[in-house]
Amino acid sequence: MTNKLFATAFGAAGLAVACFVAGANSQSLQASPTGVRPSNQDSSANYVCPMHPAISSKSPADCSACGMKLELKVTKVTQTIRLSDEEERLVGIRTDDVNSASQVSVRVVPGRVSADETRIRSITVPVAGWIENVTDASVGQSIKKGQLLAKFYTAELLSRERALVFALETMDKMASSNNEADKKVNQQNMSFATEVRSPDGNSGNFDAKQGIVQGPIENLRNLGMSDEQIIHLAETRAVTRTVDISSPIGGYLLTRSISKGQRFMEGTEFFQIADLSTVWVNAEVLDSDTEALQPGTNVRVRTADGNHQATAVVSNALPVADPSTRTSKIRLIVSNANRVFTPGAAVDVILSVAHQPALSIPADALIDTGKATYVFVHGADGSYTRRDVVVERHRAGRIVIKSGLRSGERVVTAGNFLIDSESRLRRH
Repeated sequence: MTNKLFATAFGAAGLAVACFVAGANSQSLQASPTGVRPSNQDSSANYVCPMHPAISSKSPADCSACGMKLELKVTKVTQTIRLSDEEERLVGIRTDDVNSASQVSVRVVPGRVSADETRIRSITVPVAGWIENVTDASVGQSIKKGQLLAKFYTAELLSRERALVFALETMDKMASSNNEADKKVNQQNMSFATEVRSPDGNSGNFDAKQGIVQGPIENLRNLGMSDEQIIHLAETRAVTRTVDISSPIGGYLLTRSISKGQRFMEGTEFFQIADLSTVWVNAEVLDSDTEALQPGTNVRVRTADGNHQATAVVSNALPVADPSTRTSKIRLIVSNANRVFTPGAAVDVILSVAHQPALSIPADALIDTGKATYVFVHGADGSYTRRDVVVERHRAGRIVIKSGLRSGERVVTAGNFLIDSESRLRRH
């Protein structure tokens, strides 16, 4: 028997050799006390029409619908064989458990970086005017907080500047008529004119004298004039020709809509600047994975060159489903302190998706002939029994089984094709 299995194993490369060995040794195998002892249990065979599967017969016949001859269909085959310890060693049989543990599948899907829309600052002014000068910085360049971006002229500028100067001069006159203590307070008010707050915002400590300059200051701020420029005006009392537009934040220049000499209308957007300390990554995943990618779930994001990785968090934005592809678009939030992720860049999103517990076997255990899918189950008595199974899906090197097996059973993962060949030979 040992010699027979050994010959079968090395004769699998040629069917003719295998059949020759089987024919030459069939009588001796049946007589051998340690040989293969097949136990065939075939259910009753049905003859089925290949064109009309619903039409069948227990015996050969013609199809009543189309006249074709019915073909033999074996509905179930159970083949059990037993091997000695030496035969198992020669064949190299290995087995593994059928388990129902939860599975984690790891996939890499493409993603695209975009700016965090909650961190984008749009620079506009509520007046019409002309661009006097503009920065040389182009879209995609880094911008520092306070960096001068443009200078513009508007007809309203001169009147608003003069209103502030007039208010400051009025405060000077009021200070000269008061005692030294009041004069000192008024001087402090002028020095910190830009710190003027409304009565509610100042918790009730509002000084009536500050109200004189508060309105002119806010009017200049509404033009886009910075506090630094307002302070300079308050100190020099010299009106300027243009308003300086400085960046309110440090970040990435997303858009630039103006050029030197351009006339602009009220509400024209000059620039968009994005703070890139946090960015978004948009990725497309399978619909079946969205349940496992709930808001707050951590995933990994990797730059296209593979040199940088970061942890991303699934946002609470609802996935956008595409029924034609059965995928959904999700949004990830990535901390980007080192500015390695820039808007528009392609990245890899590494998903570790945990699935509900399911019955699974190693992929090597399954035999798929195209017409049938089955495994060989190693019984407690040492037997090997063919078992037809229904596959649900492949996942992370294992196969999820819908039916045909029970948790705790052992399936053959190595040598199963040799066992299959032997069982076929014995069946014939």
